[in-house]
Parts: sequence; C-alpha cells; structure tokens
Amino acid sequence: MRHRRQRRRQARLRVARGSDDPIRAYASTGERQPAAERIEYVQRRVDEGFEAVKLRVAEQSDLDVVRAVREAFPDLTLMVDANKGWAVRVMEDETE
Repeated sequence: MRHRRQRRRQARLRVARGSDDPIRAYASTGERQPAAERIEYVQRRVDEGFEAVKLRVAEQSDLDVVRAVREAFPDLTLMVDANKGWAVRVMEDETE
C-alpha cells in the first residue's frame, strides 16, 4: 500500500513539474478572405514568427484560397478547419 501511494505521488509530481519542451503555437482566424488578402494575413503571421497557420473554410470556393496560400508558402505547416460545417457532398465534384 505504501509503495502504491509513493508511485501515485511521484506521478503527480511529474505532471505538476511540467516540461521544458516548447509548445508550438499556430495562427488562426475564423474570418474568410479572398486569396490575396489571405496571403497578406499569412505573411504577417509568418513575419511574427508563426510556423503554422489554420485557415477557416466554409464553401468549396475556399479551397482555391487554400491552394493559393499553399502555393505562396510551400514549406509552411497549413491546417484547415471546416468547423463541422461541411457534409461529404461538398467535397464531391459538383460538375458530375
């Protein structure tokens, strides 16, 4: 019983001490913008030191903005957030 309490206490202490490892932050916005404005936004975030950006997407046309950002920043960690707003049908080719 005593050893079990010691192990639990040691585990709690490890959690409480935390870690010196850096936590990577990313830039994010819920605002939708045309490609040129979005690229300017991303450039400002990169200039501020962000190494990753999350873009909000709500319509299929937003994919063109994502593609433009990817083309302008090929080495940037890029994430997209549909905010649970897309059904599978949005990803289907609407010309079919």
